[in-house]
Amino acid sequence: MIFKNHNKEEFLIAHFQGKLTPMLNSLAITQFMSNRISIPDNIRIITTASKDCAEDAMLLKQLRKNNIPFLNPASNYEGIWINTLKIDFILEGLMLAEQETAEYALVLDGLDVLFTGDTSSIIPKFEKYGTKVLFGATKNKFPEVDIDEVADRDRLGSFKYLNSGTAFGKVKDLIWLFNKVKKLSERINNPYNSDQFLLRHVFGVNQDKVAIDYNCTIYQLFGKARVYHPDNNEDLVVVE
Repeated sequence: MIFKNHNKEEFLIAHFQGKLTPMLNSLAITQFMSNRISIPDNIRIITTASKDCAEDAMLLKQLRKNNIPFLNPASNYEGIWINTLKIDFILEGLMLAEQETAEYALVLDGLDVLFTGDTSSIIPKFEKYGTKVLFGATKNKFPEVDIDEVADRDRLGSFKYLNSGTAFGKVKDLIWLFNKVKKLSERINNPYNSDQFLLRHVFGVNQDKVAIDYNCTIYQLFGKARVYHPDNNEDLVVVE
């Protein structure tokens, strides 16, 4: 079975955003978990799965199955989890990746993200956006507040809001970005305890360096998306 985005192109990373989304897309998850995964040698994977969920996190299971190394600085954390904790753990992982002289990093949520197969095309796909850091794009504006103004946002299509669960870029650029997010977190009120709230702020004033994958060429979010077989073709699934 082949999965394609709204432009009828195959994507590299699936994000099953939302509590019910994994259950509603169990066939896709089964397919991606069974696929052989490969990651270029100059890319380091960083995730944040705390101790109580690290064993069952789908991304970590997939990476272990394919013998792909990853950094999970949150693996020993046992306290109450709030998403703003991700910022420090991500920075810790990026510093480790920098020490390992990794050129690029993929920062991914551990619980609801999966690779779809070979990722050798990720850097050319990334470079087409002409940006330093690329996040996933979603149909959902969360939190439901106006933070990041994007000129003529509707031209981007239906996947037009930043989602913080997937990010890619050079390690040095990701360190720059997440340091900005950390500094912002120390000086503004965040009533949502949301890392996405902070990242949308930083994205809004750094759109010359930070972008979203509105074409879904790298990341495809399944939450709020229509998933169907076009023309009753059981071998093709379109997510749009």
